[in-house]
Amino acid sequence: MFTIHIPSYRRAGAFHTLEFLRGCGVPDDHICLYLNDDVDACSYAEKNDLGRVKVTVMGQEVQSVVDARNYILTHNPYPLIMMDDDITGFNYVTRVPGGKFRYREQNDMFVPTVEKLLAKCMKEHVAMFGFTPNRNALFAASGKKGYSYNRFVWGTFMCFLEQPTLAPSWCVVAEDAFYQIAFHAAGKRTLRFNLANFRKQIYQLGGCNTMTWRERWERDQSIRARLIAIYGDPAKTLFDSVPWDYDEDDEAHHRSIERKRAAQQGE
Repeated sequence: MFTIHIPSYRRAGAFHTLEFLRGCGVPDDHICLYLNDDVDACSYAEKNDLGRVKVTVMGQEVQSVVDARNYILTHNPYPLIMMDDDITGFNYVTRVPGGKFRYREQNDMFVPTVEKLLAKCMKEHVAMFGFTPNRNALFAASGKKGYSYNRFVWGTFMCFLEQPTLAPSWCVVAEDAFYQIAFHAAGKRTLRFNLANFRKQIYQLGGCNTMTWRERWERDQSIRARLIAIYGDPAKTLFDSVPWDYDEDDEAHHRSIERKRAAQQGE
C-alpha cells in the first residue's frame, strides 16, 4: 500500500481528505499530515479523529504551500504521493453501450487506479503522474486513450517517481506546473490519467487560498510568462494545453470570494 502525504494550513474544520481516504480503505498509518506549527497541530487534533495518522510539524521556515511541498519532497522516500487536504470524492469515467461515457463518483476505484498507475509508471520510467485538470469528464474522456503523456497534471494529486527540481517561492499557485516543466526540460516524461478526477471543496478561503479569483489569475499569468522565459518550449507547450482566459464565470467566482472575504473580516 502506498503512503499519502498531505500539506494543510488552518483548515482543521475542513480536512475532508482524511475521511475520503479512510472511505477508500487507506489505513491511517499510510496517511501523513504536514502542519506549520503547534497551534495547527492542537487544532487539527481537537477537530479531527486523527487516529494513527502521522502528524509532522514542519516549523516556521515553511511559509507557503511551495515551502510545504518542497519540505515533503526532501524528507521522504520515492515514489511519493501528495494530495490536497480538501478532497471529497474520486470521479471515474466508464464507457457504456453506444460509445458514450458514464461519469460518477466511485471511490472504490481510487486505490486500484493508483496502484495500476504506479506499476505502469515504474515500468515505463515516468517521472510523475496525476489526473486530468478538467472538470468536464465527457471532455476529458473524449480521446481514445486513457492516458496522455506530458500533459498538465493537476496539483490536487501528484505522484513523483523521482525527486523533482524544487519549486522557487515565486511559483505559489503554479508549483505543480513548475515540477512538470522542470521534468520535461530534463527530458523526462509525465503522465496524466484522463478518465478520472477528484471532487473538492473549491474556492475556500484560509490557508494558501486567500487570494481572490482575479488575483489568482493575475498571479498565474505572471508566473506563466516567467516560466516560459526561463524554460522556453517545455513551458509553452504545457501551458498551451491549459489556457486560462479570464471570463464572466471567473469574474463571478471572483465576486463570490470577495463577499466571503468581507464576511470573514466582519465588514
